[in-house]
Amino acid sequence: AEPSNPGIVDNSEEFNGSSWAEGDNLNTARYDVAGFGIQTAAVAVGGANAPAALTNVEHYDGTSWTNATALSATQRNMGACGIQTAGLIFAGNLGPPPEAKTGLTQGYDGTAWSSRPSMSTSRIQVSPAHAGTSTLTFAAGGNVTNPVTNATEEFTGETTTGNIADVTT
Repeated sequence: AEPSNPGIVDNSEEFNGSSWAEGDNLNTARYDVAGFGIQTAAVAVGGANAPAALTNVEHYDGTSWTNATALSATQRNMGACGIQTAGLIFAGNLGPPPEAKTGLTQGYDGTAWSSRPSMSTSRIQVSPAHAGTSTLTFAAGGNVTNPVTNATEEFTGETTTGNIADVTT
């Protein structure tokens, strides 16, 4: 943890199917970071290091973290899914607090970031789910303004717009 703010950390943990173990530290300590990938090819993206929001992106090879192509704009507190060579980040905040929520969606091919269709509803703290590399991404709920929302959206491809629906209980 950073001495001036114990809530900002650079730790990473690995799960082997039955237990957790400490992995190599990130190059940049942060909070509100998103991640996707597998244990030997993961990505840590965005986040904040009080009070600044970050564009930092790091790759993990199962042993250590290396810096990768940064985001073109800060993004934190977002959903993420995919693999290291076909990832997606969506929603979140675009800067340090207090900043507006966004529906911004960006795709990652392992080396470069590109724009994807934005979500219909700007939100933070979504619960992402994922199937395939870009065939279906599902974002459930989230914090729109307070109170939270039960609206969901699915991303069904790189050139289509998001579809929105409400989850009924």
